[in-house]
Amino acid sequence: MVRIMGQYISIKVIITVVTVTVLLTCILNTLDVQLSLMQNRSTGDAGYGSENAYRVESKTERETHLRQTLLDASKGLPLDLASTHNISRLVFNRVGKCGSRSLVHTIDLLSKRLKFPHIKSKIFDKKRLKEHEKAEFAFEVDSYDPPFIYNRHLNFVNFGEFGAEKPHWINLIRDPLNRTISFYYYTRFGDGISSRPVENVRNPDQTFDDCVLQNVVECNATSVFAIIPYFCGQDPRCDVPTRWALETAKENVINHYIVIGVLEDFNSTLSVLEGVLPQFFSGATDAYRETREKGLVDSYKSIQRIEPSDEVKRIMRERLNLEYEFYFFIRRRFELIKQQLINEGVFQVP
Repeated sequence: MVRIMGQYISIKVIITVVTVTVLLTCILNTLDVQLSLMQNRSTGDAGYGSENAYRVESKTERETHLRQTLLDASKGLPLDLASTHNISRLVFNRVGKCGSRSLVHTIDLLSKRLKFPHIKSKIFDKKRLKEHEKAEFAFEVDSYDPPFIYNRHLNFVNFGEFGAEKPHWINLIRDPLNRTISFYYYTRFGDGISSRPVENVRNPDQTFDDCVLQNVVECNATSVFAIIPYFCGQDPRCDVPTRWALETAKENVINHYIVIGVLEDFNSTLSVLEGVLPQFFSGATDAYRETREKGLVDSYKSIQRIEPSDEVKRIMRERLNLEYEFYFFIRRRFELIKQQLINEGVFQVP
């Protein structure tokens, strides 16, 4: 049994209703992706294809899009703080290698002090869900009594598609190139908590420079398209580095996310969370300081990281162009929220 809008309904009844649309939805999604790929092949913008097939926008196009994206960052702002202070259901769909474990441990401490459940999914490796899995996820989250924070690595899910009560979402991202480098070495050597024996490391002598300059698959434009899909959602097209995926991610941020912090300004991120959502984050800065004093933050850093050359950084910033535009969108939006809190006397400038 799950609770939907205060009523308990059998999961079998729900799944029966949902499965009527599953086959049609899957077919339509498949046709959409196939059509998109056919169109991309004809225009040279094939996100699934080789690196040469990936369409790189011109400098003029980039500048035009970026100007519009920075303007879009203000949509839905300023926040209604009286409303955000009453939010009781949060989903933290953690982006990998963006400092999420530091925030998770901070939330752990806060959940004990402020007496709210911090629900951690035991599923770590499934960001994309089938139709029935999306419904089950929505109904699972909807079944918990508020207040709570639920965290899991997964792409955004629109609960409204299943008639479940919509939660509010939060997240944390970082500079796309730094995230890519960190992830590259983490998958090989781990970190201070989960190091990997050298004999189990694939291509242990291959540096990030080698990967990029030799155009290895894991460093091409499609493989490093990693942040936007978390916000774009469950559509298969969200995994393709296209402007459609970026614009969809921006729309979801505007409509569903309360705060998305940036790792490069983590202390301000905590202060903004505290100002916007004090019911969950009051005392966040102090809690994070305790986490640091325990040595947990440093233990999360990828080991054996070798900084790339300037040439490789230039190449990767080209490949990560859409990710950077999204990152600047998030940074601008974050700064606008922070300025609102300063203007309203909620946020104290350090």
